[in-house]
Amino acid sequence: MDREARLAAEAEMIVNDFVRLKPGETVAVFGDDSHRAEAAAVLAAVRALGNEVVGVDVAQQVAALRASEEFWIDPPAHLRALIQATNVNIFVVDETYGFRLDHKVSRLFRTGPDCSIFKVDEGLGTWNLSGSDIAYVNELGGHIQSALNGAHEVHITAPGGTDLRLSLAGRTCLPIMPVPERGEAYGLSVPLWGEYNWAPIENSATGTIVFDGLTEARAEMGTVAAPVTVTVSGGRVTAVHGESDADDFRRLFALDEGSNVVGELGVGGNPRAQFGRETEKALLGTIHIGFGDNHVYPGGLNRSEVHFDATIRGVTIVADGVTVIRDGAPVEFDEQVRGEQHGGAS
Repeated sequence: MDREARLAAEAEMIVNDFVRLKPGETVAVFGDDSHRAEAAAVLAAVRALGNEVVGVDVAQQVAALRASEEFWIDPPAHLRALIQATNVNIFVVDETYGFRLDHKVSRLFRTGPDCSIFKVDEGLGTWNLSGSDIAYVNELGGHIQSALNGAHEVHITAPGGTDLRLSLAGRTCLPIMPVPERGEAYGLSVPLWGEYNWAPIENSATGTIVFDGLTEARAEMGTVAAPVTVTVSGGRVTAVHGESDADDFRRLFALDEGSNVVGELGVGGNPRAQFGRETEKALLGTIHIGFGDNHVYPGGLNRSEVHFDATIRGVTIVADGVTVIRDGAPVEFDEQVRGEQHGGAS
């Protein structure tokens, strides 16, 4: 199968199986200079279903954000009006622009049954996903959520030096599933997800975090050139060490009163997600820590103009004494049961 055929097949999969487009829904497909072929394939897949659709070039908006030192630049009013008036908006664009849009959706738009905003992950035409892949992610996601929901102490370690403790007491998960629910107050990323997110108790995070994977602190997201070490105490950043990427962290931590607060613990649960891309946040074996605003996460109390994430690879996660992930691999549920029984007998 050539590239054009793969693009067409996976665009059809996105529209039918992940967006689940309904007859009569209006659609807008947004593309930029680096995603013209992918956006055209999605546009063609929508047209094939007979829905009313428009294609929108947002290359100017993407370029302006990438050239700016600002964390975010609002789309112009006429573009916001189009999105608000459209049932299904599908962005096939630069992933840095897409991720920053994620955390502005609730401020800019009234999403719900009549307005959803989707983002298509990088790599359309290369995924080769199957139904069993999605079923595995859904099953593992339930296991991760049940283990961490409301945990009083979560202890995270990793070979790079991360040693972090935080509390999720009373907090439940905001799951980002491969097939998302419509109308959420953030961008709905498809299809390489399986990311499980909590707002930690705001003053609970204490320890050392060594970021050795993806960073969203850069003007253009990507893998850190060298690890960045962040020390936190009482939920706030107290020190940052590292090379050039550390400067980007420091700049964002200084933006406002809430930007240096540990606002999110995210746990990856999808083995098909990609290193070095935004979907690394959903990759099994990684966690990410989000700093800044966390109002979209259940129970989150911190407010900031920014929210950005960075990942740690090869993690071990222990929740209230039970190992959930060990060296990046899930601990099977029956192994946990045996461990609990052994602990009780002793």
